[in-house]
This record gives sequence, structure tokens and C-alpha cells, in this order.
Amino acid sequence: MKKQHIILAVNLGVLLLYTVMVRSSSEGSERALGIMLSSAFLIFFHLLINLLLAAVFYRQYGKVFLLNALLVLLIGFSTCFVSTSTT
Repeated sequence: MKKQHIILAVNLGVLLLYTVMVRSSSEGSERALGIMLSSAFLIFFHLLINLLLAAVFYRQYGKVFLLNALLVLLIGFSTCFVSTSTT
């Protein structure tokens, strides 16, 4: 497998992992708000890590990390809002 595909798979796996963890651990009367805020914080943190790695490894994997940052942003925030509307 190419290194770019491994980086993408790891990023999407981490996104899936903490999305499931936040969704399963949220409870109470304000469950939807807790899911949305927790997910938004984790997605923003994940986005910052990808942008930082894109700056550090600019010559080798900069474009891959920027693409991953965009995918985390699009997929993450859309699942954040969808998960709050289904609770």
C-alpha cells in the first residue's frame, strides 16, 4: 500500500473511532448538545494536527495531509450535525 493511502486510512480510522466513542458515551437530557460540542472539539483538534503535519512534512506529504484535513472537516462536521439530528 502507498504511504498516502495509509495516512488516509489512519485519519479516517481515528475519525471513526472518536465519533463512535463520543456517540456511545453521551447520555443525559442534553445528549445531542454534548455530542455536537464534543465532536466539534475533537474534529477541530484533528484538523489542526493535520494542518500542522502538512506544514512540518510539506515536501514529502504536505498535500496528503492537506487533503486529509479537508476530508476530516467535511466528513467530521457533517457526521457531527447528522448525529445530533438523529438523537
